[in-house]
Amino acid sequence: MQNIPVELYKEQIKTWPEKGKHIMANYDEESVIVYQAFNKEIAEGAVKNNEFKEENGYSLSRMTWIKTEFLWMMHRSGWGHKKNQEKILAIRIKREGFEKILELSIPTMFKEATFKFKSKSEWEKAVAKAKKQESYVCVQFDPAWNPLDSKVSKRRAIQLGLKGDIASHFRSDFIVKIYDITSFVHDCYSNHVLVKNIESLKIPLEKEYPLDENLRKHLGIGKEFEEPEKEDADEDDFANYQKDVKDFETNQNQNQN
Repeated sequence: MQNIPVELYKEQIKTWPEKGKHIMANYDEESVIVYQAFNKEIAEGAVKNNEFKEENGYSLSRMTWIKTEFLWMMHRSGWGHKKNQEKILAIRIKREGFEKILELSIPTMFKEATFKFKSKSEWEKAVAKAKKQESYVCVQFDPAWNPLDSKVSKRRAIQLGLKGDIASHFRSDFIVKIYDITSFVHDCYSNHVLVKNIESLKIPLEKEYPLDENLRKHLGIGKEFEEPEKEDADEDDFANYQKDVKDFETNQNQNQN
């Protein structure tokens, strides 16, 4: 894919962490890719202007959510087939902007904030205070997904919701370049996912995003923050490949009924 390096999925997951909270992303020394899905009008306007504008139907008041993992975006958008998510954008933003977003973030749920707050009331006060600020960022770590739309139960992927001044910066001066990758997404789906040819599937190259110690602790990333592993936890998606194929076929049949 032009401007964004890709690699075989089956090779990438051999190097990915199997469990815990992580920021997996495509990045270089100066920028990082985040993903969003929009309708045609918003997406085409964004690519043309290299920023998001209200005149193209983009809401300036709503919280905007970004994801760093390509496969999480594919799960959320149905590989670009869900209503108002037909266009998939890869948005290259400055790393300093991305890290500012991380710095401002606060967990959306108390159960994800226990490493930082001693009580639910303490967390609620922090959230209420954050919402009154000019910039508000919420963060959550949800189960990662594989190409066959099965959860990778042990590993958590980051999602970030932006509102206020930080969202204004994100949609304009944080942006380096906006790419419409819809054709690439549809090719992946039609030629690989739909026909279960995952062996040759290539997706954007993703590695664990490097964090300084302050940001790492702020987000609760690291072995000291990991919860005890459940005895019945699923195996990782690569080892469970055949089961995933069967699950995918079942889901496809149900969706067609």
